[in-house]
Amino acid sequence: MLNKLILASLLALSSSTAVTIATADTARAPMPPPSNACLVTMEATTPVFQVERKSDIIKDYTTTSLSIVSNGAWTYTETRNGKVIRTETGCLSKANLATLETSLASATWKTTVAEMRCMAYAADYTQYSYLGKPVLTSRMCDGLILDAKTQKGLADANAIVGKLVPAKK
Repeated sequence: MLNKLILASLLALSSSTAVTIATADTARAPMPPPSNACLVTMEATTPVFQVERKSDIIKDYTTTSLSIVSNGAWTYTETRNGKVIRTETGCLSKANLATLETSLASATWKTTVAEMRCMAYAADYTQYSYLGKPVLTSRMCDGLILDAKTQKGLADANAIVGKLVPAKK
């Protein structure tokens, strides 16, 4: 009886569509690509929105890049000393993608420089790109003031982007 139960369990296990057994080789395997509804296609290769955290100091500094393409697929990459140390992928919901596109389309990306600003320096900065073109580089104490439409569009976009990447485990 016990042998029949074990055999039945093995047969059921072998007929399932996805079985993953964690081993030392697969325990840190990257996440699978997003569902078919969101795979990057030839029509969706230019990022709609990209946020890159960079630094003037290259050694021992972690840079990040988050790219979202037109069908909602997103990729997050962390790099340190030229080596990728983390990659995450996913797919935006249709509602979030529509909000993102509308918010960014309304941004004019116009800035003015404040008369007074601090003079502190930080090596790290954030570069934003829209439709594959850099539109804003934000540094501490850069004195740049965004116009109201861009402030709102960027705030809406950052609210969506900020929820995408899970915290490190």
